[in-house]
Amino acid sequence: MEGLGRFLKWTAAAVAAGLVLQGLKLYLESQGQVVDFELGMLGFVVVYALALISLLSTKPK
Repeated sequence: MEGLGRFLKWTAAAVAAGLVLQGLKLYLESQGQVVDFELGMLGFVVVYALALISLLSTKPK
């Protein structure tokens, strides 16, 4: 059950990172900058990948 709790925490962290980076993208675009890629999705994928690596590298008790 501990693994599920860690998974949910990492999922929340991935969503938060995605939202923050998407907000940054919107801010940059409102300032006239051109952002060609989805920062929010990039942040979500990176944090989620770290979560999966972390979860898969832990040994069950």
